Amino acid sequence: MQGSQPSYPQLLDWLAVDFVESGWDIKRLNKMIVMSAAFRQSSVASDELLKRDPNNQLVARGPRRRMSAEQVRDNALAVSDLLVRTVGGPSVYPYQPDGIWAAGTTLYRYPKPEDVPAEEQHRRSLYTFLKRNTPPPSMAVFDFSERHASVSRRLTSNTPLQALVLMDDPQYLEAYRVLATHVLKEKLDRDDEIKLIFRIATRRMPKHAELAALRPYYDAELAIFESDKKKAEDVVHEGVAPVDSTVDVAQMAALTNVTAAIMNSPDAYSIY
Repeated sequence: MQGSQPSYPQLLDWLAVDFVESGWDIKRLNKMIVMSAAFRQSSVASDELLKRDPNNQLVARGPRRRMSAEQVRDNALAVSDLLVRTVGGPSVYPYQPDGIWAAGTTLYRYPKPEDVPAEEQHRRSLYTFLKRNTPPPSMAVFDFSERHASVSRRLTSNTPLQALVLMDDPQYLEAYRVLATHVLKEKLDRDDEIKLIFRIATRRMPKHAELAALRPYYDAELAIFESDKKKAEDVVHEGVAPVDSTVDVAQMAALTNVTAAIMNSPDAYSIY
């Protein structure tokens, strides 16, 4: 009564008949749908296709969607090569704000980063210890599901808090610094450094306009940190991963901030 007419009524009829003739096999129907070319296609589309079918009524491209809360964190760790890929084991306690488990509601205290083995800070989000009434704030911002009840699907929001987490959370700042360090050790020129980070973070090369915006930002940040090494030291010493003393601290801090800008772009945390 309230929806639009189906774009492919013949396909719906065929699916219905096939479902009945299969003996009402739900598993078979689900498998056929998720293995179809339409379901598995990329969201990347040409300008001509977007012009012909702006609303995707022809189902000629897949939907573009943001990564889940766990994927956003794991992706940042993976691109920096910090992610610990060991399978199995007990729950771990990655970075959380001080006082996250308030006195009066629990006898337990969340451990400080220096009290947790370094590799446990970088395990997949799957292994993060979850307290039902106090979910990890950095993942809750990205619509992490509560543990009070089952949910059929998560909602996806887009808020300024998400950008602030990606810019300021120690987990992400540490990952950006480590990735920037890896790139600096390649001894490339500045444009190529930006291109390499962009390629690793977003899985594509930067457009001319993107590179033109990032290059002066890189130069400006480098000038600031070269004139204030203390400020640069504060930037690079986030997290428990050791700082590479063979890399210039001003360059490391500047490229860390450039990496933060790139990792804050939608392409870095979207599935397409």
